[in-house]
Amino acid sequence: MGKLQIRRGNQSALPVLDSGEPGLSTDTNRLYIGTPTGNREIQIIGDASSYTLYVATVALGGRAESAGATGRLIRSSTATSTTANKLVDSGATFTSATHLNKTLYNSTDDTWAKITAIDSTTQVSISDDIMASGEYYVISNAYSTVQEAINAVPVFVNSNVSIRISNGTFAENVTYRGKISGAYSLYIYGTLTLLELVSSATVAAGTGATQGAVTSVGSFAGNSYANKLAYFVTDGVYRLIDSHTNDVLTIVGTAASSTAQDVKIYDWGTLISFISSAAMLTVSNQKNLYIYSLAMHNGTNTNRAFAIDSNSSAQLLYCSIDGTILINTYSGFTFDTSFTNANTALVPIHCQGGSVGDSSRSKHLAGATAQEVLRAWGASGYNLRRGTIIDGNGFTPAYGFNVFSNGYGNCYAAASDGYPRIRNCNNGLRASSGGMLTNTADIQYSGNTTNESADATSYGYID
Repeated sequence: MGKLQIRRGNQSALPVLDSGEPGLSTDTNRLYIGTPTGNREIQIIGDASSYTLYVATVALGGRAESAGATGRLIRSSTATSTTANKLVDSGATFTSATHLNKTLYNSTDDTWAKITAIDSTTQVSISDDIMASGEYYVISNAYSTVQEAINAVPVFVNSNVSIRISNGTFAENVTYRGKISGAYSLYIYGTLTLLELVSSATVAAGTGATQGAVTSVGSFAGNSYANKLAYFVTDGVYRLIDSHTNDVLTIVGTAASSTAQDVKIYDWGTLISFISSAAMLTVSNQKNLYIYSLAMHNGTNTNRAFAIDSNSSAQLLYCSIDGTILINTYSGFTFDTSFTNANTALVPIHCQGGSVGDSSRSKHLAGATAQEVLRAWGASGYNLRRGTIIDGNGFTPAYGFNVFSNGYGNCYAAASDGYPRIRNCNNGLRASSGGMLTNTADIQYSGNTTNESADATSYGYID
Protein backbone atom coordinates (compact mmCIF):
# COMPACT_ATOMS: atom_id res chain seq x y z
CA MET A 1 0.00 0.00 0.00
CA GLY A 2 1.29 3.46 -0.87
CA LYS A 3 1.82 6.19 1.72
CA LEU A 4 1.28 9.92 1.79
CA GLN A 5 4.06 12.13 3.16
CA ILE A 6 4.06 15.86 3.85
CA ARG A 7 6.76 18.50 3.65
CA ARG A 8 9.20 18.03 6.52
CA GLY A 9 12.59 19.17 7.85
CA ASN A 10 14.28 21.05 10.68
CA GLN A 11 12.50 24.01 12.29
CA SER A 12 15.16 26.43 11.05
CA ALA A 13 14.52 25.33 7.45
CA LEU A 14 10.72 25.60 7.61
CA PRO A 15 9.61 27.52 4.49
CA VAL A 16 6.55 29.71 4.12
CA LEU A 17 3.95 27.06 3.34
CA ASP A 18 1.28 27.52 0.68
CA SER A 19 -2.20 28.13 2.03
CA GLY A 20 -3.54 24.75 3.19
CA GLU A 21 -0.15 23.02 2.90
CA PRO A 22 0.99 21.08 6.01
CA GLY A 23 4.58 20.94 7.19
CA LEU A 24 6.34 18.97 9.96
CA SER A 25 9.33 20.23 11.93
CA THR A 26 11.20 17.00 12.53
CA ASP A 27 13.58 18.33 15.20
CA THR A 28 10.85 19.94 17.36
CA ASN A 29 7.94 17.61 16.44
CA ARG A 30 5.67 20.56 15.62
CA LEU A 31 3.06 20.50 12.89
CA TYR A 32 2.19 23.62 10.83
CA ILE A 33 -0.36 24.59 8.23
CA GLY A 34 0.08 27.35 5.67
CA THR A 35 -2.41 30.26 5.78
CA PRO A 36 -2.80 33.47 3.75
CA THR A 37 -1.00 35.32 6.59
CA GLY A 38 1.81 32.82 7.16
CA ASN A 39 2.47 29.50 8.87
CA ARG A 40 0.33 28.56 11.86
CA GLU A 41 1.14 25.79 14.34
CA ILE A 42 -1.53 23.13 14.74
CA GLN A 43 -1.72 22.58 18.47
CA ILE A 44 -5.01 21.55 20.04
CA ILE A 45 -4.05 20.28 23.50
CA GLY A 46 -1.35 22.13 25.44
CA ASP A 47 1.61 21.00 27.50
CA ALA A 48 0.91 19.31 30.81
CA SER A 49 3.41 21.51 32.65
CA SER A 50 3.22 25.30 32.98
CA TYR A 51 5.34 27.19 30.45
CA THR A 52 6.11 30.67 29.13
CA LEU A 53 6.09 32.07 25.59
CA TYR A 54 8.41 35.04 24.95
CA VAL A 55 7.86 38.10 22.78
CA ALA A 56 10.51 40.71 21.97
CA THR A 57 11.04 43.57 19.57
CA VAL A 58 13.11 42.84 16.49
CA ALA A 59 15.96 44.85 18.03
CA LEU A 60 15.92 42.45 20.98
CA GLY A 61 15.85 39.29 18.85
CA GLY A 62 12.15 38.78 18.19
CA ARG A 63 11.15 37.42 14.81
CA ALA A 64 8.13 36.08 12.98
CA GLU A 65 6.91 32.52 13.24
CA SER A 66 7.48 32.20 9.50
CA ALA A 67 11.16 33.00 10.15
CA GLY A 68 11.43 30.18 12.68
CA ALA A 69 10.29 31.75 15.96
CA THR A 70 8.63 29.39 18.44
CA GLY A 71 8.40 31.69 21.47
CA ARG A 72 9.92 28.91 23.56
CA LEU A 73 12.76 28.79 26.04
CA ILE A 74 16.10 27.57 24.68
CA ARG A 75 18.18 27.73 27.86
CA SER A 76 17.77 29.04 31.40
CA SER A 77 20.48 29.27 34.04
CA THR A 78 22.47 31.71 36.16
CA ALA A 79 25.36 34.00 35.20
CA THR A 80 28.57 32.87 36.92
CA SER A 81 30.62 36.07 36.63
CA THR A 82 30.26 39.73 35.68
CA THR A 83 31.71 41.21 32.48
CA ALA A 84 30.35 44.35 30.81
CA ASN A 85 28.00 43.64 27.89
CA LYS A 86 28.53 39.89 28.29
CA LEU A 87 26.69 36.87 29.59
CA VAL A 88 29.12 34.46 31.22
CA ASP A 89 27.96 31.01 32.26
CA SER A 90 30.67 28.44 33.01
CA GLY A 91 28.16 25.61 32.65
CA ALA A 92 26.88 26.60 29.21
CA THR A 93 27.70 25.38 25.72
CA PHE A 94 26.83 28.37 23.57
CA THR A 95 26.80 27.89 19.79
CA SER A 96 26.04 30.14 16.84
CA ALA A 97 23.45 27.74 15.48
CA THR A 98 21.39 27.72 18.68
CA HIS A 99 21.98 31.01 20.48
CA LEU A 100 23.20 33.76 18.10
CA ASN A 101 20.67 36.60 17.60
CA LYS A 102 18.28 35.10 20.14
CA THR A 103 16.56 37.01 22.94
CA LEU A 104 18.09 37.20 26.42
CA TYR A 105 15.85 37.96 29.41
CA ASN A 106 17.25 38.75 32.86
CA SER A 107 14.42 37.61 35.13
CA THR A 108 16.18 38.92 38.24
CA ASP A 109 16.04 42.54 37.04
CA ASP A 110 13.27 42.24 34.40
CA THR A 111 15.58 43.48 31.63
CA TRP A 112 16.17 42.36 28.03
CA ALA A 113 18.95 42.17 25.44
CA LYS A 114 19.91 40.40 22.22
CA ILE A 115 22.79 37.97 21.83
CA THR A 116 25.02 39.61 19.22
CA ALA A 117 28.08 37.31 19.15
CA ILE A 118 29.26 33.96 20.45
CA ASP A 119 32.63 34.64 22.10
CA SER A 120 33.14 31.09 23.37
CA THR A 121 31.11 28.16 24.58
CA THR A 122 30.71 29.89 27.97
CA GLN A 123 30.47 33.57 26.98
CA VAL A 124 28.29 35.61 24.60
CA SER A 125 28.20 39.32 23.73
CA ILE A 126 24.88 41.08 24.32
CA SER A 127 23.32 44.29 23.04
CA ASP A 128 22.84 45.85 26.51
CA ASP A 129 24.77 45.51 29.76
CA ILE A 130 22.09 43.69 31.76
CA MET A 131 23.83 40.67 33.35
CA ALA A 132 25.78 40.27 36.58
CA SER A 133 27.01 37.24 38.49
CA GLY A 134 24.25 35.34 40.24
CA GLU A 135 21.43 36.76 38.13
CA TYR A 136 19.02 34.35 36.48
CA TYR A 137 18.52 34.44 32.71
CA VAL A 138 16.42 32.90 29.96
CA ILE A 139 17.41 32.61 26.31
CA SER A 140 14.41 32.22 24.02
CA ASN A 141 13.42 31.99 20.37
CA ALA A 142 11.06 34.93 20.83
CA TYR A 143 8.16 36.00 18.64
CA SER A 144 8.16 39.58 17.37
CA THR A 145 4.42 40.12 17.86
CA VAL A 146 2.10 39.56 20.79
CA GLN A 147 -0.59 38.07 18.55
CA GLU A 148 1.69 35.27 17.34
CA ALA A 149 2.33 34.27 20.94
CA ILE A 150 -1.41 34.22 21.67
CA ASN A 151 -2.01 32.17 18.53
CA ALA A 152 0.50 29.62 19.85
CA VAL A 153 -1.53 29.06 23.02
CA PRO A 154 -3.53 25.87 22.37
CA VAL A 155 -7.32 25.78 22.28
CA PHE A 156 -7.44 23.36 25.21
CA VAL A 157 -5.07 24.64 27.87
CA ASN A 158 -3.65 21.84 30.01
CA SER A 159 -1.55 24.00 32.37
CA ASN A 160 -0.91 27.63 33.27
CA VAL A 161 0.44 29.53 30.25
CA SER A 162 2.32 32.84 30.43
CA ILE A 163 3.30 35.29 27.70
CA ARG A 164 6.20 37.56 28.68
CA ILE A 165 6.84 40.66 26.55
CA SER A 166 10.00 42.77 26.31
CA ASN A 167 10.19 46.52 26.65
CA GLY A 168 9.42 48.37 23.42
CA THR A 169 6.45 49.34 21.25
CA PHE A 170 4.29 46.74 19.52
CA ALA A 171 2.12 48.37 16.83
CA GLU A 172 -0.63 45.79 16.52
CA ASN A 173 -4.23 45.04 17.41
CA VAL A 174 -4.33 42.01 19.68
CA THR A 175 -7.17 39.56 20.36
CA TYR A 176 -7.22 36.89 23.08
CA ARG A 177 -10.15 34.59 22.30
CA GLY A 178 -11.53 31.14 22.90
CA LYS A 179 -8.80 29.35 24.87
CA ILE A 180 -10.48 26.77 27.09
CA SER A 181 -8.49 27.01 30.31
CA GLY A 182 -10.67 25.18 32.88
CA ALA A 183 -8.92 25.39 36.24
CA TYR A 184 -5.77 26.91 34.72
CA SER A 185 -4.84 30.57 34.29
CA LEU A 186 -3.49 32.56 31.36
CA TYR A 187 -1.04 35.40 31.98
CA ILE A 188 0.42 38.30 29.99
CA TYR A 189 3.39 40.14 31.52
CA GLY A 190 4.77 43.41 30.20
CA THR A 191 8.02 45.00 31.34
CA LEU A 192 8.38 48.00 33.63
CA THR A 193 11.19 50.56 33.30
CA LEU A 194 12.95 51.74 36.46
CA LEU A 195 12.98 55.55 36.76
CA GLU A 196 14.43 56.03 40.23
CA LEU A 197 15.41 54.17 43.38
CA VAL A 198 14.66 56.14 46.53
CA SER A 199 16.66 54.69 49.42
CA SER A 200 15.33 54.56 52.98
CA ALA A 201 12.24 56.64 52.27
CA THR A 202 9.84 57.58 55.06
CA VAL A 203 6.43 55.98 54.49
CA ALA A 204 3.11 57.06 55.99
CA ALA A 205 0.56 54.30 55.35
CA GLY A 206 -2.50 56.55 55.53
CA THR A 207 -5.99 55.45 56.45
CA GLY A 208 -9.56 56.32 55.51
CA ALA A 209 -9.61 59.89 54.15
CA THR A 210 -5.81 60.23 54.38
CA GLN A 211 -3.84 58.94 51.40
CA GLY A 212 -0.55 57.14 51.84
CA ALA A 213 2.65 59.12 51.28
CA VAL A 214 6.38 58.66 50.66
CA THR A 215 8.78 61.34 51.87
CA SER A 216 12.38 61.81 50.72
CA VAL A 217 13.61 65.39 50.81
CA GLY A 218 14.42 66.72 47.35
CA SER A 219 14.21 63.31 45.65
CA PHE A 220 11.29 64.16 43.36
CA ALA A 221 12.28 67.64 42.20
CA GLY A 222 12.13 68.19 38.44
CA ASN A 223 10.41 64.86 37.76
CA SER A 224 6.94 63.91 36.53
CA TYR A 225 6.00 60.90 38.60
CA ALA A 226 2.23 61.44 38.80
CA ASN A 227 0.35 58.41 37.45
CA LYS A 228 3.47 56.22 37.54
CA LEU A 229 4.05 53.17 39.77
CA ALA A 230 5.84 53.01 43.11
CA TYR A 231 7.15 49.67 44.36
CA PHE A 232 7.67 49.33 48.13
CA VAL A 233 10.61 46.96 48.41
CA THR A 234 10.15 45.77 52.00
CA ASP A 235 6.38 45.39 51.75
CA GLY A 236 6.61 43.86 48.26
CA VAL A 237 3.66 45.84 46.85
CA TYR A 238 2.97 48.32 44.06
CA ARG A 239 0.95 51.51 44.44
CA LEU A 240 -0.08 54.12 41.87
CA ILE A 241 1.28 57.63 42.40
CA ASP A 242 -1.47 60.28 42.50
CA SER A 243 0.69 63.42 42.75
CA HIS A 244 3.96 64.68 44.20
CA THR A 245 5.94 67.68 45.38
CA ASN A 246 9.73 67.93 45.49
CA ASP A 247 9.73 65.97 48.75
CA VAL A 248 6.53 63.88 48.95
CA LEU A 249 4.80 61.30 46.77
CA THR A 250 1.07 60.93 47.45
CA ILE A 251 -0.25 57.52 46.45
CA VAL A 252 -3.68 56.23 45.46
CA GLY A 253 -5.23 54.59 48.52
CA THR A 254 -2.98 53.56 51.36
CA ALA A 255 0.43 51.94 51.70
CA ALA A 256 0.78 48.48 53.19
CA SER A 257 2.71 49.78 56.23
CA SER A 258 4.53 52.80 57.65
CA THR A 259 7.88 51.00 57.53
CA ALA A 260 10.80 53.10 56.26
CA GLN A 261 12.08 51.34 53.14
CA ASP A 262 13.50 51.63 49.64
CA VAL A 263 10.94 52.67 47.03
CA LYS A 264 11.39 52.07 43.28
CA ILE A 265 9.55 54.30 40.81
CA TYR A 266 8.59 52.71 37.49
CA ASP A 267 7.14 53.70 34.15
CA TRP A 268 5.66 51.28 31.65
CA GLY A 269 8.21 49.87 29.22
CA THR A 270 5.93 47.62 27.12
CA LEU A 271 3.47 49.49 24.92
CA ILE A 272 0.80 48.16 22.57
CA SER A 273 -0.18 51.02 20.25
CA PHE A 274 -3.04 51.17 17.78
CA ILE A 275 -2.80 50.49 14.06
CA SER A 276 -6.53 50.58 13.20
CA SER A 277 -9.90 51.57 14.61
CA ALA A 278 -10.23 48.27 16.50
CA ALA A 279 -9.40 48.00 20.19
CA MET A 280 -5.71 47.44 20.80
CA LEU A 281 -6.47 44.51 23.09
CA THR A 282 -9.73 42.60 22.79
CA VAL A 283 -10.69 39.76 25.14
CA SER A 284 -13.61 37.69 23.87
CA ASN A 285 -15.01 34.33 24.97
CA GLN A 286 -12.05 34.03 27.31
CA LYS A 287 -11.83 33.18 31.02
CA ASN A 288 -9.06 33.37 33.63
CA LEU A 289 -6.87 35.99 31.94
CA TYR A 290 -4.47 38.11 34.02
CA ILE A 291 -2.58 41.03 32.46
CA TYR A 292 0.37 42.62 34.29
CA SER A 293 2.51 45.73 33.69
CA LEU A 294 1.24 46.51 30.21
CA ALA A 295 0.52 49.90 28.61
CA MET A 296 -2.10 50.31 25.88
CA HIS A 297 -2.18 53.73 24.21
CA ASN A 298 -4.46 54.69 21.35
CA GLY A 299 -3.04 58.13 20.57
CA THR A 300 -5.76 60.24 18.96
CA ASN A 301 -7.91 57.25 17.98
CA THR A 302 -11.51 57.62 19.15
CA ASN A 303 -12.13 53.89 19.48
CA ARG A 304 -11.44 51.48 22.32
CA ALA A 305 -8.06 50.84 23.83
CA PHE A 306 -9.35 47.73 25.62
CA ALA A 307 -12.52 45.71 25.13
CA ILE A 308 -13.80 42.64 26.97
CA ASP A 309 -17.01 40.90 25.94
CA SER A 310 -18.88 37.64 25.37
CA ASN A 311 -18.88 36.18 28.88
CA SER A 312 -15.17 36.76 29.49
CA SER A 313 -13.22 37.44 32.68
CA ALA A 314 -9.96 39.35 33.00
CA GLN A 315 -7.93 41.25 35.56
CA LEU A 316 -5.52 44.10 34.82
CA LEU A 317 -2.82 44.72 37.42
CA TYR A 318 -0.25 47.57 37.27
CA CYS A 319 -1.42 48.60 33.79
CA SER A 320 -1.83 51.93 31.99
CA ILE A 321 -4.54 52.57 29.39
CA ASP A 322 -4.64 55.73 27.28
CA GLY A 323 -8.03 55.38 25.63
CA THR A 324 -11.42 53.95 26.52
CA ILE A 325 -12.51 50.61 27.98
CA LEU A 326 -15.63 48.62 27.09
CA ILE A 327 -16.90 45.87 29.41
CA ASN A 328 -19.75 44.10 27.65
CA THR A 329 -22.02 41.03 27.47
CA TYR A 330 -21.89 39.32 30.86
CA SER A 331 -18.19 39.80 31.35
CA GLY A 332 -16.24 40.31 34.57
CA PHE A 333 -13.35 42.74 34.74
CA THR A 334 -11.05 44.10 37.48
CA PHE A 335 -8.63 47.03 37.55
CA ASP A 336 -6.04 46.77 40.31
CA THR A 337 -3.41 49.49 40.85
CA SER A 338 -3.89 50.72 37.28
CA PHE A 339 -4.26 54.04 35.49
CA THR A 340 -6.64 55.14 32.72
CA ASN A 341 -6.78 58.36 30.72
CA ALA A 342 -9.63 58.53 28.21
CA ASN A 343 -7.86 60.90 25.77
CA THR A 344 -11.06 60.97 23.66
CA ALA A 345 -14.63 62.25 23.70
CA LEU A 346 -15.91 58.74 24.51
CA VAL A 347 -16.80 57.48 27.97
CA PRO A 348 -13.54 56.30 29.58
CA ILE A 349 -14.99 53.20 31.29
CA HIS A 350 -18.21 51.82 29.85
CA CYS A 351 -19.82 48.80 31.62
CA GLN A 352 -22.93 47.34 30.00
CA GLY A 353 -24.79 44.19 28.97
CA GLY A 354 -25.04 42.47 32.35
CA SER A 355 -21.32 42.83 33.08
CA VAL A 356 -19.55 43.57 36.37
CA GLY A 357 -16.44 45.73 36.80
CA ASP A 358 -14.25 46.62 39.75
CA SER A 359 -11.55 49.21 40.44
CA SER A 360 -9.13 48.95 43.37
CA ARG A 361 -6.30 51.42 44.09
CA SER A 362 -6.70 52.79 40.56
CA LYS A 363 -7.08 56.22 39.00
CA HIS A 364 -9.41 57.16 36.15
CA LEU A 365 -9.20 60.48 34.29
CA ALA A 366 -11.89 62.09 32.12
CA GLY A 367 -11.29 62.83 28.48
CA ALA A 368 -13.94 65.40 27.56
CA THR A 369 -16.81 67.51 28.84
CA ALA A 370 -20.41 66.23 28.80
CA GLN A 371 -19.20 62.67 29.35
CA GLU A 372 -19.01 60.39 32.35
CA VAL A 373 -15.73 59.07 33.65
CA LEU A 374 -17.40 55.79 34.64
CA ARG A 375 -20.73 54.49 33.32
CA ALA A 376 -22.68 51.39 34.40
CA TRP A 377 -26.02 50.68 32.76
CA GLY A 378 -28.17 47.91 31.28
CA ALA A 379 -28.25 45.73 34.42
CA SER A 380 -24.48 46.06 34.81
CA GLY A 381 -22.60 46.95 37.96
CA TYR A 382 -19.31 48.52 39.00
CA ASN A 383 -17.45 48.51 42.33
CA LEU A 384 -15.39 51.54 43.29
CA ARG A 385 -13.05 50.39 46.06
CA ARG A 386 -9.75 50.74 47.93
CA GLY A 387 -9.02 54.41 47.45
CA THR A 388 -9.77 54.50 43.72
CA ILE A 389 -9.84 58.03 42.27
CA ILE A 390 -12.16 59.48 39.61
CA ASP A 391 -10.88 62.85 38.37
CA GLY A 392 -12.44 65.28 35.89
CA ASN A 393 -8.90 66.09 34.72
CA GLY A 394 -9.66 69.72 33.93
CA PHE A 395 -12.66 68.91 31.70
CA THR A 396 -15.37 69.05 34.42
CA PRO A 397 -17.33 66.13 32.91
CA ALA A 398 -21.08 65.90 33.51
CA TYR A 399 -20.72 62.90 35.84
CA GLY A 400 -17.94 61.14 37.69
CA PHE A 401 -19.80 57.86 38.24
CA ASN A 402 -23.12 57.52 36.40
CA VAL A 403 -25.56 54.61 36.76
CA PHE A 404 -28.84 54.31 34.86
CA SER A 405 -31.14 51.80 33.13
CA ASN A 406 -30.94 49.46 36.15
CA GLY A 407 -27.20 49.82 36.44
CA TYR A 408 -25.72 49.74 39.91
CA GLY A 409 -22.59 50.70 41.78
CA ASN A 410 -21.03 49.87 45.14
CA CYS A 411 -18.54 52.28 46.72
CA TYR A 412 -17.60 50.40 49.87
CA ALA A 413 -14.00 50.56 51.09
CA ALA A 414 -12.42 49.72 54.44
CA ALA A 415 -10.52 52.55 56.15
CA SER A 416 -7.30 50.51 55.99
CA ASP A 417 -7.49 50.57 52.17
CA GLY A 418 -8.40 54.25 51.86
CA TYR A 419 -11.73 55.72 50.78
CA PRO A 420 -12.65 56.32 47.12
CA ARG A 421 -12.33 59.88 45.79
CA ILE A 422 -14.35 61.75 43.17
CA ARG A 423 -13.12 65.18 42.21
CA ASN A 424 -13.42 67.96 39.63
CA CYS A 425 -16.68 66.82 38.02
CA ASN A 426 -20.02 68.57 37.51
CA ASN A 427 -21.85 65.78 39.37
CA GLY A 428 -19.73 63.39 41.41
CA LEU A 429 -22.36 60.63 41.57
CA ARG A 430 -25.45 60.36 39.39
CA ALA A 431 -28.27 57.76 39.53
CA SER A 432 -31.33 57.75 37.25
CA SER A 433 -33.71 55.40 35.41
CA GLY A 434 -33.57 52.67 38.04
CA GLY A 435 -29.86 53.12 38.68
CA MET A 436 -28.64 52.55 42.25
CA LEU A 437 -25.46 53.55 44.09
CA THR A 438 -24.77 52.12 47.56
CA ASN A 439 -22.24 52.53 50.38
CA THR A 440 -21.37 56.07 49.33
CA ALA A 441 -20.98 57.65 52.80
CA ASP A 442 -17.17 57.47 52.84
CA ILE A 443 -16.50 58.86 49.37
CA GLN A 444 -14.14 61.84 49.52
CA TYR A 445 -15.41 64.66 47.29
CA SER A 446 -13.50 67.73 46.13
CA GLY A 447 -13.93 70.27 43.34
CA ASN A 448 -17.33 68.99 42.16
CA THR A 449 -20.22 71.35 41.40
CA THR A 450 -22.62 68.80 42.95
CA ASN A 451 -21.41 65.75 44.84
CA GLU A 452 -24.50 63.54 44.52
CA SER A 453 -27.49 63.72 42.21
CA ALA A 454 -30.30 61.12 42.26
CA ASP A 455 -33.30 61.49 39.94
CA ALA A 456 -36.05 60.16 42.20
CA THR A 457 -38.70 60.66 39.50
CA SER A 458 -37.05 57.91 37.42
CA TYR A 459 -36.21 55.82 40.48
CA GLY A 460 -32.58 56.75 40.73
CA TYR A 461 -31.21 55.98 44.17
CA ILE A 462 -28.05 56.93 46.09
CA ASP A 463 -27.49 55.44 49.53
